[in-house]
Amino acid sequence: MLIFIFIFSFCFSASYKIDVNSSNIQWIGRKVTGAHDGNIQILHGNVRSYKDTDLSDVIRGNFVIDMTTITNTDIKNKKYSDYLVEHLNDEDFFDVAHFSRATLKILDNSPLESNDNNYNNLFKAEITIKGITKLIEFPVEVKFIDDKAIASGTIIIDRTLFGIKYKSKSYFDMGDRFIYDDFELNFLIHANKIK
Repeated sequence: MLIFIFIFSFCFSASYKIDVNSSNIQWIGRKVTGAHDGNIQILHGNVRSYKDTDLSDVIRGNFVIDMTTITNTDIKNKKYSDYLVEHLNDEDFFDVAHFSRATLKILDNSPLESNDNNYNNLFKAEITIKGITKLIEFPVEVKFIDDKAIASGTIIIDRTLFGIKYKSKSYFDMGDRFIYDDFELNFLIHANKIK
């Protein structure tokens, strides 16, 4: 029986390599008076998909994010935009000089019922930022089209769990000058099947 399950899963397995040029991750950070946003790039990644015995999709994957590629897109004045990016890179936030990589490892997934956002999977994953690893869950829309895999969704991250406490009202009395603890990563991932 175990041999049958192994062969069955193996026959339906497929591996995909992330197309970093077609994929995109947008970050959004919010404060009382507004928000800032920008992009960050995937350095490399891979995804494996296979069918279990009830023919549902089992998805596993690993992603490496290049923290040195943080950009800002909402501030039009280059001087202030550059200042924000420099601040995000320093010790108050992501300390990129010492932690140039972040990682995401997909551990498990389960099907979601249809909803307004078309999410069809709930992912469980380990995310590592500034050398600190936490378990997270987030909904994803996953599509397999011919030799491509496409995934999109939003990850909400509490920055304070990774030691990023700058202007957090959870730790300091900032009045109305605080920055919200949660920030968003909106992603669109394209991956090509490895033949």
